[in-house]
Amino acid sequence: MAERPLKLTIAALGGQGGGVLADWLIEIAESEGYIAQSTSVPGVAQRTGATIYYLEFFPRTLAEQAGRAPIAARSLKLTASAR
Repeated sequence: MAERPLKLTIAALGGQGGGVLADWLIEIAESEGYIAQSTSVPGVAQRTGATIYYLEFFPRTLAEQAGRAPIAARSLKLTASAR
């Protein structure tokens, strides 16, 4: 499979806003036919620390045509997305 996953980094400060945005993007991508996954690196402070969210998206149809899951940062399955 020559195609690579679309990768997105969200840098957020404090609160839960970055996590909400990441969850929304994952839900939208999955509803539009993408295999999607995310992970985060939490900051040191609950309200003022920086948190980094890392998301990857790959078109499910391309993965199915190739007969295997795309190579991504984490293991993906064609039947269910990983979060």
